[in-house]
This record gives sequence, structure tokens and C-alpha cells, in this order.
Amino acid sequence: MFPEIELTGFQRLAAQLGADQPPLKPSRQHLLNALASLLDVAEFRGKDAANRSTPVSRIPGLMSELEEQLVPFVRDPVGTALRLGIRRLGEIASGFMTIAEMVDLAEQASAKCGDPGVRGCIVDKQWNGLRDHNGDYWIA
Repeated sequence: MFPEIELTGFQRLAAQLGADQPPLKPSRQHLLNALASLLDVAEFRGKDAANRSTPVSRIPGLMSELEEQLVPFVRDPVGTALRLGIRRLGEIASGFMTIAEMVDLAEQASAKCGDPGVRGCIVDKQWNGLRDHNGDYWIA
């Protein structure tokens, strides 16, 4: 029914290596490490962006909806990707953690280095509206 697909050498090697390993399940420590790493870069970029920001005026109706969605990536592709990464980590965390546990995770990641207040605000803004598996919401 389906044609056979020949695997490349790298794909065969990856399959062999992966067969010996249990599937990676998200853990609190993985999330903490990833979130702290993203916050390190986001905090640094935020300080740099404050020095080079320029005001922008928008004219409603000038761009299509798709063009509007692309604007953040054109202006700051790395910063936008960082914010989306932080949001995605929150979505993953909300699948197996409560809001209280997520608050604790965010506080620990924020305290790792840098300014905990700035880092906490970054997480708070990106996780706003997330719903945990119990139905509770993260409200910024």
C-alpha cells in the first residue's frame, strides 16, 4: 500500500540510539533549565532593545492580517522566538503542573541570575491566560 522509505545512515543511527533510551518525558528540572536559559537571553536582549527602540506608528487596514502577524518577526526575530519559546514552555508545564507549581517554577527560574523582577515579569506576561490541567488560569 505505502512505498518503502529507505532511511539514511543518520536516521538509522538515530533510531538505534533512540531504541535504547526511554521516551523523554517533560520534567520539572528540564522545564526549569530551559526556562532559565531562555530568560537569560530574553533579559539581556530586553536591556539592549531598550537602547535601540524606535517608535512605530501603524495605519489600520494598511496590511493584511497575515502581514500583521509577520511584523514582530521582521522587527525582532530572535526576541519574538524567545517570547514564543517561553510561552510554549508554559503550555507544556500547564499540561502536568498546577498553577501554584508553575509559580514556584517561574520564581526559581527568575532567581537563577540577573534581575528576578524583570525575569518574573517576562514569564508573567508570556504565561498570561494559560490554563493548567485542573482548569485554573495564570493571570498576569
